Order: sequence, then C-alpha cells, then structure tokens
Amino acid sequence: MGGPEAELNDTVNTQPALLTHSVAVLQLLQAMLSELKPAFVAGHSMGQLSASLVAAVDITLRACSQLARRRGEMMKKAGRLSPGGMAAVLGSVYATLERLCIEASNAR
Repeated sequence: MGGPEAELNDTVNTQPALLTHSVAVLQLLQAMLSELKPAFVAGHSMGQLSASLVAAVDITLRACSQLARRRGEMMKKAGRLSPGGMAAVLGSVYATLERLCIEASNAR
C-alpha cells in the first residue's frame, strides 16, 4: 500500500491509521495471551481512543475509526484556523532546548 506522501501524512488519514495499529497490537497480544484482560486503561491523544474505547468499552473498530477520522478532520481545520507546529526532541541537552523555546517564543 502506498500513495502520495502528503496524503498519507494528512492527519485525516494518520488518525485512523494510528488507531488501527494500536488495536492490531492489542488483538495480537490478546490472541497470544488469552487471559490478558485489562483491569484499567489509559491513553494519551490517539491512545485514548484505542485504550478507552476499543479495549475497555468494546466499541467496534469501524465505529472508532469513524471517530478517529472525524477527530483528524477537526484537527486539520483547527490547524488551518490557528497555524502552528510541533517537533519531536530526542537526545537534547536541557539548555539547548530552553534556548530553542525562547527563540521560538520571540519569533512571533
């Protein structure tokens, strides 16, 4: 499977893809460990859908995927209305990170 990178990276498409990946991992673990039943769940961002809805409430993947896509549509719209950005920071020194945040804040 493939497609234009911009379309694949569009949040409208990545949200359901992340959900599907999380649910696939959950189902694989449950198939390997039939006694695996979550006592509690927690999730951050997209993890709240896979953890809270699919694992705990047992909502269907189809229904949850529709919710994830709608979430992506709303995030895309919000990004157009209030442009911004984000970055992953790996292996950086605190002082460097602090300097970059100050520079970014002053760039407005």
